[in-house]
Amino acid sequence: MNYITNELLIGLPNDSPQDMSLNMLWFKDRGTNLVIARGDIEPNNTLENTYKNQLKKLSQQVKVIKCTDPKESVAGTAKDIKGYEIMTDFIRGPEHSYQYQFVCQIPATQRMLAITYSKTSPLTEQDTAHWQEIKDNLSFA
Repeated sequence: MNYITNELLIGLPNDSPQDMSLNMLWFKDRGTNLVIARGDIEPNNTLENTYKNQLKKLSQQVKVIKCTDPKESVAGTAKDIKGYEIMTDFIRGPEHSYQYQFVCQIPATQRMLAITYSKTSPLTEQDTAHWQEIKDNLSFA
């Protein structure tokens, strides 16, 4: 198996590890970041139930100011990536976080992908447009 990162290609002999990596991109001029995380969907469970359970756990770990209910959403260059989206505003420790999040199931797997766009100050119309542009340009490798 070959594992590819932005900087390197790793040959993994005779192994098939599960990718649990977390990727973070920082948009310095915007003051925003994009985090991509992966996780399991339990056998015989759905993306929706898994996501709702994760949101429930998050609400117990942070001071939630606002969290929209997960709504069905589509993303991708062909608008063919179906998932759920929320907008949150919460405080964890001393930090305030304003976020958009889109989750979807990785095709042909029991794995989910969560893409989070966040900022430590309120999201602006420009941030919303940037988030939409990112979602519109998603495609699976």
